[in-house]
Amino acid sequence: MLGKERVEQLFYKHCKRYSSLTIIPFSEISDEPVRYFKWYAFEIEMVLNCTTVADPFNHFIYIYKEIDDNMSCKYTIEIPYSKHDDHVETVYEINSLVDENGCVCMFVDNNPYHLKAYLCVECEFEEKDKIEQILKRTELKTDNQFGLGELLSETQYRGYNTHTLLANMSKEDITNVFRRLFIFASEEELMQKGYSDKRHFFRPKIFISYCHKNKSIVYKIIDDLKSAGLDFWLDETSIDVGDNILSSIMNGIEQSDFAILFLSKATAESNYSQMELNNIMAKMINKKMGWYVVKLDDVDIEQILPCLSNYKYFDMTTKSEEDLKLDIISQVEKLSTQKGI
Repeated sequence: MLGKERVEQLFYKHCKRYSSLTIIPFSEISDEPVRYFKWYAFEIEMVLNCTTVADPFNHFIYIYKEIDDNMSCKYTIEIPYSKHDDHVETVYEINSLVDENGCVCMFVDNNPYHLKAYLCVECEFEEKDKIEQILKRTELKTDNQFGLGELLSETQYRGYNTHTLLANMSKEDITNVFRRLFIFASEEELMQKGYSDKRHFFRPKIFISYCHKNKSIVYKIIDDLKSAGLDFWLDETSIDVGDNILSSIMNGIEQSDFAILFLSKATAESNYSQMELNNIMAKMINKKMGWYVVKLDDVDIEQILPCLSNYKYFDMTTKSEEDLKLDIISQVEKLSTQKGI
């Protein structure tokens, strides 16, 4: 047991004016085995009425005790894990603003299912504007959902690896801290090792426009094409209940690389289908998106959209569904080749 007087003596020796975090090395408490320090942390917590964490990996007891918020400013800054190397300079710059009465602490979660990194800063209120200018320039985000106390509590379960940066730490030392805390390489490091973040495969998304009176034949054709590995945007499977239909269709065109327009007498007779088709065509022309016209019956295509007959179309009245399937697959393969496959 340390006793109240010894606990208070250790606390006031190491506490900081502008930070709620106090760090006491195991070596100043006892030379007993590491496993006993959880009991010392518990004793300190009872005496000071605060939150404590015994860190057996760094051999520290962390004490979190709130201070007067009017004296300091606090930030929890998210450091993008995949680009952490890009922010060594930023962390160095922020740390240079914080003197020994404040605190700059790194927290890194290396769990592959939850890769996160945060920089907690507590410093004199006078440094607030300078820190916020740095955050604005670097476009780093702050997260107000939690702070130093919450992150600190996770260290005892290895939720986060942590390291407190000393005042006036060199950029080289901060780089070494990053190397120790981050297990997984940054994107830049992977690129230097020859890994690429670009994907060289491309499977076109195909937008389907049709009149619902032709649903049975269109769905049969689409089902056959799906078995050939083609990827479709189809209203019935892509629009959820409650979605705005026209807005969803426009979004579907934006997501698609190619369109198949199934036209018939039913299309010509439906005012909604023609309005929808006009919107679709305008969007596709604006996007410079290719399309493929399928004439399902002996409808006059000019009756649906003027000038549409100037484009080559597939006539189902003279050819088979198998011919259509092979021709569409051929057109999609050409599109994939144009995209660089």
